[in-house]
Amino acid sequence: MKKTKIKDVTTGRSSLKLKWKKVKSGIDGYEIQYSDNKKFKNRTGSILISKASATSKKFKHIKYGKKFYIRMRTYKNVGKQKVYSKWSKKASAKLNGLKVNK
Repeated sequence: MKKTKIKDVTTGRSSLKLKWKKVKSGIDGYEIQYSDNKKFKNRTGSILISKASATSKKFKHIKYGKKFYIRMRTYKNVGKQKVYSKWSKKASAKLNGLKVNK
């Protein structure tokens, strides 16, 4: 299964917008994992996006001045289980109102 690539991370005062390259076929959705630890050890959150055609996600109400690390992977439903691809390269962003590249 193909993994996806993070294209861009844009930050605002209390929001973060993540854009990624869409995988053309063979997937059912994406999983995004975020953390304030670069090894994703503690205070980690995860979001499942069940729309395979999605290419962006906006996170709201994030603490200003905090640095976040983000990675994502694709998944496909096989029976009652999800089969995941490998994680994308991680991107980081600090919420300070500036645009940040991966």
